[in-house]
Amino acid sequence: MGIPRPAPRWVVPAPLLRQLDLPPGPETRSPGSGFRPGGLPGGRQSISDISSDWRLECAIPPGTPPRASREGPSMNFGFSEEQEMLRGEVRRFLDEHCPIPEVRRLKETELGFREELWAEMARLGWLGVALPEAYGGAGLSWVDMVVVLEETGRSLFPSPLLANTLAAAAILERGDEEQKRRWLSGLADGSRKGTVALFEEGQGLRASDTALRAEREGEGFLLYGEKRGVADPETADLFVVSFRCGDGPDDLGLAVVDAETAGVEAKAYPLIDQTKRLGHLSLDGVHVDRDRLLGAPGAAGPGIERLIDQGAIAVSAEISGAVEAALQLTVQYAKERIQFGSPIGHFQAVKHPLAEIHVDLESFRSLLYYGAWAIDQRPDEVSRSASLAKAYAVDTFVRMGIDGIQLHGATGFTVAEDIHLYLMRSKWARPIFGDANAHYDRAFELRQLPLLRGGAHFDLTPEEEEFRQEVRAFLAEHNPPRHQRGPGEMVEWWKAVREERYVGFSWPRECGGGGGSVMEQFILKEEMLKAEAPMIGRDYTGLGWVGPAIIQFGSDAQKGKYLPEILDGRSAWCTGYSEPGVGSDLASLQCRAVREGDEYVVNGQKIWISLAHMATGIYCMVRTDFECEKFDGITCLLIPMDSPGIEVRPIKSFAGDHFADLYNEVFFTDVRVPVENRVGKEGEGWQIICSALQNERSGIAEVNRHHKALERLTELAGRSRISGKPALEDTELRRKLSRFSARIEAARLNGLRTLTRQVRGEPTQSDASINKLHNCNLLVSMAELGMELLGAASPYVGDTEASVDGGRWQVGALGWPTTVIGGGTPNIQKNIIAERMLGLPKD
Repeated sequence: MGIPRPAPRWVVPAPLLRQLDLPPGPETRSPGSGFRPGGLPGGRQSISDISSDWRLECAIPPGTPPRASREGPSMNFGFSEEQEMLRGEVRRFLDEHCPIPEVRRLKETELGFREELWAEMARLGWLGVALPEAYGGAGLSWVDMVVVLEETGRSLFPSPLLANTLAAAAILERGDEEQKRRWLSGLADGSRKGTVALFEEGQGLRASDTALRAEREGEGFLLYGEKRGVADPETADLFVVSFRCGDGPDDLGLAVVDAETAGVEAKAYPLIDQTKRLGHLSLDGVHVDRDRLLGAPGAAGPGIERLIDQGAIAVSAEISGAVEAALQLTVQYAKERIQFGSPIGHFQAVKHPLAEIHVDLESFRSLLYYGAWAIDQRPDEVSRSASLAKAYAVDTFVRMGIDGIQLHGATGFTVAEDIHLYLMRSKWARPIFGDANAHYDRAFELRQLPLLRGGAHFDLTPEEEEFRQEVRAFLAEHNPPRHQRGPGEMVEWWKAVREERYVGFSWPRECGGGGGSVMEQFILKEEMLKAEAPMIGRDYTGLGWVGPAIIQFGSDAQKGKYLPEILDGRSAWCTGYSEPGVGSDLASLQCRAVREGDEYVVNGQKIWISLAHMATGIYCMVRTDFECEKFDGITCLLIPMDSPGIEVRPIKSFAGDHFADLYNEVFFTDVRVPVENRVGKEGEGWQIICSALQNERSGIAEVNRHHKALERLTELAGRSRISGKPALEDTELRRKLSRFSARIEAARLNGLRTLTRQVRGEPTQSDASINKLHNCNLLVSMAELGMELLGAASPYVGDTEASVDGGRWQVGALGWPTTVIGGGTPNIQKNIIAERMLGLPKD
């Protein structure tokens, strides 16, 4: 079955992109609930027939020849077209043959699933997705398996698929050739069903917690004890059982036990989620011969740990699909349910929690996809990524279940609404293969194990690889040490980066920039961050906002006048967007510009203008038409700050001297601006605004700061005490730090997802709001934890005997609004996500 799959080659340690279904293929099944031999749409007999080259699709321009990675196996940000097809086929199959009404019916039956569906799944290849063809499988990967499990989770499909997959994985990885041939083909063709029995009462997540006793009998063992939380125990034909064969922490074994063996008793118990089966496995003197031992006794610890990781990834995949389905159900209800004359989805009290869940869904998916890839390609990174993914997934699913019921109101409490089925499923998913707390504890123990080892390494083209080496060589020669960055050294640095065209590197070469591709821009940023190099340019606003706007919308004369000044650092631009009473509603701005001949006369006020007192010019949005739609009457002007009629007044913030003079009000009284200073056409300002704001919300750069902040927090915790004990011994604190770690790693992967979409030329506006909201939540939460750790020293500011670390923690705790509010507050980002991504009604 299936087609041989080449080893993965692309090196992109980042999550697979959120996928879109392909259009349905030609239907080959006859109408009705029965099956035709044709099986899958398009005449495909199994998933193996969907593609002759299952792979992780590369985020590299088409036609680039693949080549071996320099630094190990590869991953990709996006599902391949073939994997998209697999998802579409699985979804159509489940929608047709096991829709929610059928799920409702099956959960009331004794078996809980349909044997004929199981047999058809086997024929289609779903039971052996990640098994080699030699043993009856499709020869694919754990990433492909996750595609299938997401869809079964989405539809709440009742079957032993997850348990069977894990049993097969254990035999594949731990068994010898004879054992593989003995058991795997039956698990792949559906003639036998397997499950795993790893956990016991009160047991933790580590293999060393295994307590089930094994006594030597000849070359085999007698097993005594009970396993808890065994999936699908009553339908299993075989169990992969962990046991303890000695007193040492590593004296562990794995064995395959047939359900019919004397002394075996498997029993399922009633569950909150009736679509699942879960129970106990009792072993009373069960004999296992040597040929049933998976690997050597006393050496099974790593295999048990790996099986726990695979189980956490598999359950997280089902959670992913279930959260998406529950979110879609709730969004649809919010669109249709009318209260106070409007759909309830119109209200922010409904929009915002749904937007937050969407952000968390996409974020834990990043960890999930990376963990699935790591199972096959980076075993040393699996445990931490699996624990971070499972913990974050459980947090999200539990919230989705609760909020889904609440947002459905009283109807959500009835069995008539499908949303309750997902609440029930969340109660099953929480403890299976470890709840959130258990995985946060485990992740803290594993915190020194890196993800994305060595950074995000793409399988670069020869030209891109050469560019990376050029950047490294440049940094080796020109990057001044951190303790030697005085004025003279910085002048030399800026001169060097300017000559190398790294300043404005994304700009076209004809505009004085470096003409760097999206991939080269990423390489440059990544290498600069690794080397902790200084800022590349001096006019941050000019490089990030004003220059790109002039390049896209400006005249040739403007390009010739302003761009060289920005690149050389001879200008210092500020932005004139916000106004009193307008806030983030930029389309409502009122600063007026009236044309008089070859000039505009500007009157009005701008507020929250960063560093206006130091600026040479203001990139200013003004209203030139009060009669048209508000989005159409905005115009962009470049106004010298020394123009007569401009007054700058500082805004004093509560954050103290550290943020003194950061923000200003700017008043315009009859300020005359030449028409030649207009960027773009009159009324084209809104397009410029939308283009520029995206430059502020990519989210990649913030992740580096989050990592450093978490390191400092952990170091502070190492010097702090809670209730008289070292803070790092406090369980709740450790879990908080692990929660931050999960969300930081997800933020990094989310940012790389945005990069991939940029490389592909796909829209990234939605990603920008997700990344901004995710990063802001991290910033505020970590700042507050720092203050909590300071205890009695937290009220003190400045570098005094009473303060800690020179008052740096207070600076962060008071200064976060500069990042969180700038570029659109979290509530604005939630509105954007809810309206543009989830399709809820606009305010």
